[in-house]
Amino acid sequence: MIQSKIGLGCGVFSGAYGPAPQEAVEDTVRTALSRGITLFDTSPYYNDSEIKLGAALLALRTEFPRSTYKICTKLGRYGLHKANFDYSAERVAASVHKSMQRLHVDYLDIVLCHDVEFVDFDQVVDVALPKLFELKQQGLVRQ
Repeated sequence: MIQSKIGLGCGVFSGAYGPAPQEAVEDTVRTALSRGITLFDTSPYYNDSEIKLGAALLALRTEFPRSTYKICTKLGRYGLHKANFDYSAERVAASVHKSMQRLHVDYLDIVLCHDVEFVDFDQVVDVALPKLFELKQQGLVRQ
């Protein structure tokens, strides 16, 4: 698979910028894939963006199998306040598994640590990244 040079940011699926009915999400995902956009960027922080993207990709799986696109999601930031940031090994693992469930996939292509400038960077480097590497070794994260 050739990854597109641009991706589709799926934060808009959260409804934060106006209504995002599932039918419109599915049409957007279908249009993106039909035009060669193969990277989807989402996050649990974006409300139900992962749920809506996952449902759309599941509905389109016959036309666009999993091997035809990549999903990038994030972890660590789960709300607006500092208390909603968590880069512990337990939360990293739980976040990956929950994202996979919401997205209806058995692996994630890319996982980013979200908004690390607001937290203790040492925890990201010393705790979160080693856990992500472990999850990569298990085949749950590709990059």
